[in-house]
Amino acid sequence: MEIEELAVERPEALARVEVNPLTGIDKAKAVEIARAANFPEDLVEKVSDVFVKLFDVYKGEDATLVEVNPLVLTEEGDIVALDGKVTLDDNAPSSATPSTKRSRTRMPPTRSRPRPRRPASTT
Repeated sequence: MEIEELAVERPEALARVEVNPLTGIDKAKAVEIARAANFPEDLVEKVSDVFVKLFDVYKGEDATLVEVNPLVLTEEGDIVALDGKVTLDDNAPSSATPSTKRSRTRMPPTRSRPRPRRPASTT
């Protein structure tokens, strides 16, 4: 189900946590977000680390969007972003330097870990 559908059909299933754009997402705010999203308490620390890193990418790369879907728990207990999307602000000051433009256009997609195998369908 798409997030937009969920917002209409089951708004109570979504957590709404305000983030101050000047202070961003630090560890405390990330823990608040993880708990508001009803992550199991034993995963809050790991998930909150991911949230902090996502915000660091958002700010550090002058992004207008940093999205991960799905975020999964592996059998080894790691939290892994299987897919994501980053939209960069082409009007940001950091976009104006030739080295930034070059690195943004030449970076191939990479995978740091192999994707976990999905179970075979039984239907």
